[in-house]
Formats: sequence, structure tokens, C-alpha cells
Amino acid sequence: MQACSTMASAAASKAEGWGFDSLQACQFFLGIPLQGQFMATATEQKLGPIARLQVFYDEVMAEMSKVTWPTLDDLKVSTKVTMFLLLAMAAIVFLFDKIFEQFVLMLLNLTG
Repeated sequence: MQACSTMASAAASKAEGWGFDSLQACQFFLGIPLQGQFMATATEQKLGPIARLQVFYDEVMAEMSKVTWPTLDDLKVSTKVTMFLLLAMAAIVFLFDKIFEQFVLMLLNLTG
């Protein structure tokens, strides 16, 4: 476990290159210091663009293998529910539009 300080520190000229590790600034998430997989290591920071792209692709593929995809029947049911709700909302908006239209026409007839 690597120690961290509350302030970011620059390398001191006397310690630079002599095997002394300077303390890194702490990174917190919800009051908990980030350690391990959440903090980038020095070797990850030195990867080139192609290697970083390969790491990114590998991580995406690992996460995509964890996804539970819906079956075709689930997809059909979800599509039917979505279409029904879409048509119901369209009907409600149409109904309110017609009511508002009649109300405005009634107001205009009273003033004219």
C-alpha cells in the first residue's frame, strides 16, 4: 500500500533519481481514499496510444461478456409495451390539444 499526502508534491532536487519515492496526492471518492484498481499505476501511465487502445478494448470486451442480453420474446414484449404507451400518450396529447383549441375559440368568439 502506497502512502499519500494531502498535498501534491514536486520532486525535491536532492531526492530526484536517488530511489526515494515522493508521496502522491490522495484521491478521494465519497471520503474513501482510492487504492488498487481505481488508481492508475506508473506503468499504465507510460503506455503508448496503441497499447492503451488495446487495454481499453480488452476491458470493454470483458464488461460486455457480463451483460445479460434480452431474449427475442422479451424484446418483442418490450417493443409492444413501448408502442402501446406511445400511442396512449399521443391520444392524450391530441385530446388535450382539441380541448384547448375549443377553449381558445370560445374565448375569441366572446371578445369578437
